[in-house]
Amino acid sequence: HVYAGIAYLSIFTTLTLIKPKGFANYFNLGVAYARLGNYEKSLLMFETALKNNPEHDATKNYITKVQRLISAKMKNIVLKNDEE
Repeated sequence: HVYAGIAYLSIFTTLTLIKPKGFANYFNLGVAYARLGNYEKSLLMFETALKNNPEHDATKNYITKVQRLISAKMKNIVLKNDEE
């Protein structure tokens, strides 16, 4: 799955260079980054997608989910540091 995710990143990154205002390319990059566990990059891509298509409800939902994942990740880091 990691190799497929990296391939998707390459493809959609290239497409954003060709069509920088394209909503779908940023949305798909957001999904790919999330699947690879890079939630910060995922959030950035979803936010860019939302700027290009402000009414897209699925993007809004993904932003909420990724923000929760980032928050949980940060809490986990704090808890881990407290245990050490």
